[in-house]
Amino acid sequence: MRLVDLYTGVKSFILKAEELDARLESNIAVIKEQRDALDHVMRFIGRCLKNDFEESEKDQDYISLQIDKACGHLYRAGYDSLDGIIASVTVRIRDDYLREVPLESIRDVMPEYWSDYVPKLDEIKIKAGKHREQKDIGDSNGESFAAYQEIALDALRIDNAIRDKRAALQDHIKKAEEDANTRQKKEWKERYLIPAGTAILGAVAGWLLVVLFG
Repeated sequence: MRLVDLYTGVKSFILKAEELDARLESNIAVIKEQRDALDHVMRFIGRCLKNDFEESEKDQDYISLQIDKACGHLYRAGYDSLDGIIASVTVRIRDDYLREVPLESIRDVMPEYWSDYVPKLDEIKIKAGKHREQKDIGDSNGESFAAYQEIALDALRIDNAIRDKRAALQDHIKKAEEDANTRQKKEWKERYLIPAGTAILGAVAGWLLVVLFG
């Protein structure tokens, strides 16, 4: 059951990583680890299906070894998928959610971005680097992997929070553009139209005075 439970948990993160990275550019390592895990699972199954299989200590040691190795590869697949999630979230926030969004809109609609989200994302990158080192030692108790899951989930929470503000950001940008156009028209009117009108009226008034009293 340890292998099955681990596979089920890791698979959910693999699917999420694939969802965030439609081109699968960051999932080559994940696929390799899954393949290597499958190799050990097949060795385990193959030993169990042999005609001369006995529940001897030698056979049990072999089976236990294959399960441990399969789990090790699944942990590394999990680490790689979590790496992919964190990287994809960072790119999506920068290139999709906030690309070409004026700083004024971010400041007015989402002030927590600078005070909370940016520092948290920087912290996530640092923590991710530390936990990434664990994937090379085949974490067998899952404690480090569980901690890394929380880091990736934090990144997803920030992603969701910013995504939920996209409509408000667009509304703010639209209103800011409308206000800018209104100010520009008012400025044009004050700078050019009113003086021109005043000059014309003055000229007409002068002409009338000449005609009437000249």
